[in-house]
Amino acid sequence: MWTQLEQTFLRSLGPHALTDLGQIFTTHPSTQRFLVTIGGDQLTGKSTLTQSLSVSPDVLSIVTGGPIATRSTGQTMRDLATEKGVRIGELSTLLRQNNDEDQGIVDINLDYKTCQVLAGQYDETAAMLIMEGRQPAVMASYVTEQMPGASQLPFRVYLKCSVREQALRYIGREVHALAREEVERFLPQGGDDMYPTMEHVLAKMKGQTFAGHAQVMEGFRANMDRDADDKARFDMLYGEQCHYRNEEFYDLVIDTSYIEAEDKVNQVTQGWLEWLMHNNFGVKRG
Repeated sequence: MWTQLEQTFLRSLGPHALTDLGQIFTTHPSTQRFLVTIGGDQLTGKSTLTQSLSVSPDVLSIVTGGPIATRSTGQTMRDLATEKGVRIGELSTLLRQNNDEDQGIVDINLDYKTCQVLAGQYDETAAMLIMEGRQPAVMASYVTEQMPGASQLPFRVYLKCSVREQALRYIGREVHALAREEVERFLPQGGDDMYPTMEHVLAKMKGQTFAGHAQVMEGFRANMDRDADDKARFDMLYGEQCHYRNEEFYDLVIDTSYIEAEDKVNQVTQGWLEWLMHNNFGVKRG
């Protein structure tokens, strides 16, 4: 499972990459903390869920030994950009241009830094870390299984969403709520078979007239392949199993297409509490 990932880290980051990572666990007491990862495609509600969990009364009733830290891929990218001495925009541009293994160095650095965060190098006073993004569940699974000093088990949540709802959320976020309402009229509800990909959504929207049409269409063309491109990149770097869409990496999978934010939080908190009871309260055995 982890052979190609470790080879990629060693080849790209140097022969001491794995030993340096393992050393973090022995020098940072913050590894003794609750750990939750939130993964999924874009527009599935990862960021909103992360913030909601950090103030959930159910979570706060369990986490009493210190603050709750939240981490996003964006924050990790900002840290990486600072360390590399480049602007976050430059780093984002390099990430979008990843077409081969050499250019994949940005992904590799980002995922390695995610491992450092999970190992306790940051947010040292936190009693709980909630980390959202594409790959944190994969990296959390890796460090838990492969790093001898790892003592905490991650509770790993995967959010998925129908293509239709992803499209509507994109329009509401990037254009305007009114544009979403207009587009919704051209996209009748149906099962996943009706809109299996963003291209099918785009085909439904062609020839329609609504506010912000040009902006929506241009954004869709640039955005609709992003998730598939990300998966292909991770497959190339780490192997076909080690990508965030592999549901084997998760303890709880939630379809966020048609549920309210409160219901989503309740499902995660309830799932986490049950998971704690069956997993030694999140402490790795042996």
